[in-house]
Amino acid sequence: MPVLRCSGCLPRQEVEMNRVILTGNVGKDAEKRGSAVTFSLATNAGKDRQPDWHTIKCFGKTAEICESVAKGTKLAIEGRLTYNTFEKDGQRRTFAEVIADRVEFLSPKVAKAEASDDSLPF
Repeated sequence: MPVLRCSGCLPRQEVEMNRVILTGNVGKDAEKRGSAVTFSLATNAGKDRQPDWHTIKCFGKTAEICESVAKGTKLAIEGRLTYNTFEKDGQRRTFAEVIADRVEFLSPKVAKAEASDDSLPF
């Protein structure tokens, strides 16, 4: 595996990256849980394929911006991938989340009342 180097790095220092960039449609209205805001994002994997679903979690200023995110809103998300584990019914389960650092609205903000229309595909 090649080692990435940057001009400001010390010699022979490996640079590790964990960056995720996604564009897609919000699947359900954002939920605030403590200091975090969480919502699902559907990305289109191709013409004849089902969408891939991602759990997006935001904190701080990003969470404040995303509190009003509604179903159907098209977003671009940049962040890092994290894995969490929990135990249910005696089985250990793992799930992935994207911790969003940046969120860009690609369509006009959709008010939550308008977004309750179940005819939206995502």
